[in-house]
Amino acid sequence: MYKLHHLCNWKDRISWHGLAQNPHPYAVQYLLAHPEKIFPNFFAQPHPQAVEYCIAHPDKIAWPSFSQNSHTQAVEYLIAHPDKIHWDTFSQNTHPLAVEYCIAHPGKIHWISFSNNTHPQAIEYLLAHPDKIDWFWFSNNTTHLHPLAVEYLLAHPEKIILWFGISTSPYIFVLDKEKMRETKMELHQDLVKHFLHPSKIEAWIASGQDVLEYPYFPLDE
Repeated sequence: MYKLHHLCNWKDRISWHGLAQNPHPYAVQYLLAHPEKIFPNFFAQPHPQAVEYCIAHPDKIAWPSFSQNSHTQAVEYLIAHPDKIHWDTFSQNTHPLAVEYCIAHPGKIHWISFSNNTHPQAIEYLLAHPDKIDWFWFSNNTTHLHPLAVEYLLAHPEKIILWFGISTSPYIFVLDKEKMRETKMELHQDLVKHFLHPSKIEAWIASGQDVLEYPYFPLDE
């Protein structure tokens, strides 16, 4: 049993809606001990104890929230009870099983939500069916970690509705190989000038070493 510690003196000011989204185990356990404080968004909590509570009390579940729960047990429960699925939120569920289930039932997919799904398999499916993409949400997705999405958008800039999303992606940066080649060549030339300077070779010979064994001579091709 846990108490809210720092907030315990201001319980009348707590945002229970906000606490329902708090991923800390203590927050989950506190709400489970005070179920009258639970807000609907709690059912999206992927914490194992939250999911167990949901499944044990299906009559209390807010299905739109539970449909976006990415815990494996929650997704499996939804797939076993497809009549309970809210497709507008389930289509945004990033669990692999949820994505696979959506792809297996394209007629059920809520395409606006699915266009905002960040799972690589969802993105690949969307790019294979671009006529289904909602470009506002797809281009404004700030958590695109799939380089294919960025590559496609940059190749079709007319599809980008808001540039904020793609501007947050690390994949908009590419290696400047030509500049790297030039820099490497400059470094190579500097090293040659340094190690093949006559003073270096003279010092090698003066130390009694065979000039033919000087290690910095270029290798014969």
